[in-house]
Order: sequence, then C-alpha cells, then structure tokens
Amino acid sequence: MLAEQIVQFLQQLFVLVNDLTAVPYAVAFITLVVSLFKRVPFFADIPAQYIHLVAQVAFWVVYATLNHFGHGEQLQQWTEAAAIVLQTLLPLVVSLFGGSWAYSKAVDANIPLWGYQRT
Repeated sequence: MLAEQIVQFLQQLFVLVNDLTAVPYAVAFITLVVSLFKRVPFFADIPAQYIHLVAQVAFWVVYATLNHFGHGEQLQQWTEAAAIVLQTLLPLVVSLFGGSWAYSKAVDANIPLWGYQRT
C-alpha cells in the first residue's frame, strides 16, 4: 500500500516537474540534445524521457537565471538559431561519416558496390 502511494507520488511529481520547467521555444533544441545523447553508448540504456527531463530542467535553470539578469531574449534567439543549425547540419554530418563507414564495411566484406572494383 505504501509502495503504491510512493509510486503514485513520484509519477505525479515527474509530471509536475515536467510541466513546470517546460520552455516552449526550447523543445526542438532539447529534442535534438536528447537524440544526440541517446546515440552515446553510456546513455543508451537510460530511457529518453529521463534524459529529456534532466536536459529540460537544466535548460530551465539557465533560462530562469538569464531571465533574472535580463538576458532571456538573447537565450531565446540563440536557442532557436542552434536548433535550426543542428537540424540542418546533422543530416550532412551523418551522411558524410555514415557513408564512409558503410563503404569501408562493404569493402571489408567484399560486397561489390557501384564504382568499386574487386582486385
């Protein structure tokens, strides 16, 4: 009985913290951060919702601090710009590194590719 109450309390606390620390213009940036962290082997076993909550709370602390000192507008502009730049460059970086990795694996496995000649 007590364990069920503790679980319910923690679930409600999780929802409350998630709702209170949400910064609407940072959603795209935080989602990108979470997707990048999920690619790191150390964080692969941690559920994405927990990584998202930690990133969101950390961003909210920065947001609240900068708003207190009158720099909230700059944070919003930098966050939106960073999200746009990351969304634009991420496919390019993945295709560059992923393409060369896939090519080297195909060569190692002796799989013929167009433009590749076996010797």
